[in-house]
Amino acid sequence: MKRVSLKMIAREAGVSVSTVSLALRNTGTLSREMTERVQKVAKKMGYRPNPVLAALASKRFSENASLAGTPVALLGYPIDGVEGPPPNFYTNRLEFNAKEFGYSTLLLTGDDLENYNDLPRMLYNRGVAGVIVYGQAPTDLFQSPDDWTPFSLVQCGRFRSSLRLSCVRPNIFQAIKMVFEKAYERGYRRIGFCFGQHKVTLEDDEARFGVALRMQNRLPPKARIPIYEGGVDDDEAKMRWVQKHKPEIVIGFSSHEWYLLKDAGYKIPQDISFVSLQLDPYHIKRNEIAGLDQQSNKIAQECIVLMDQMIRHKTVGIPELPLDILLPSTWHEAPSIECRL
Repeated sequence: MKRVSLKMIAREAGVSVSTVSLALRNTGTLSREMTERVQKVAKKMGYRPNPVLAALASKRFSENASLAGTPVALLGYPIDGVEGPPPNFYTNRLEFNAKEFGYSTLLLTGDDLENYNDLPRMLYNRGVAGVIVYGQAPTDLFQSPDDWTPFSLVQCGRFRSSLRLSCVRPNIFQAIKMVFEKAYERGYRRIGFCFGQHKVTLEDDEARFGVALRMQNRLPPKARIPIYEGGVDDDEAKMRWVQKHKPEIVIGFSSHEWYLLKDAGYKIPQDISFVSLQLDPYHIKRNEIAGLDQQSNKIAQECIVLMDQMIRHKTVGIPELPLDILLPSTWHEAPSIECRL
């Protein structure tokens, strides 16, 4: 006889798998009415918990158990156009902060992630309590919610799309608004947004374009420059856009566009000024390019804080209402922008 699963109970009760998990464990995070309703459905269907898994779970998540040394998994997926694992500004800080909180870490990237046919079971067998996903994770990673019910789940940053997980990431609206206002208050009016779009349109691409259009409405109509809408990796198209529209300042996706302008012979900021939406620690240290520090260290830290809270409060599985924690970027002043008032 087929064992009744949480997914089957969720379908019958018309709720999420995580709600079923919470109700059956009677954690007190659901209303009494919801808990009783789900428990009645489970009883009617003949649900019986797996005694082996229940014993393991009890041992791992006991109210009085210390979390010291509890394993958490860091799943770092590759990013289109970037060789190797995701940028280590997340990896290093996630590992550091997890250890600061007393957790041990299991880092899986690239080929490591492809070697497991049943990733959730492997993580469970290793006693993993929390999972942090970053990089460009496949959209079908959580297509079987039942498999992920034992874990507290957090997404660090966002690349291709939301994974229905609670996520800590940069505040895109605040970032675009800040770089625009820094340019505007220095006297620039022909402000060119040069982000580009990824091959698969990201949710964040749409957000960047939407905010940029809103900011352009503050400019005189004759000064407005069409936003660059070509490919994020199409360097030739970017330079054709610059030559055609002649912006006074370019707001680039990263430091890459700064190098493109310099290689094309532009003197910065004499011929054209430049700011970057996201500066890496290397360019912040060199102090050549103005732009935003998206606070990757703080994002990683808050991911661990959130995961720690979820583990302690037994918040597990795919959430019904994921949290979206937005952290503001900070401005980094450098010689690539000047005052033209």
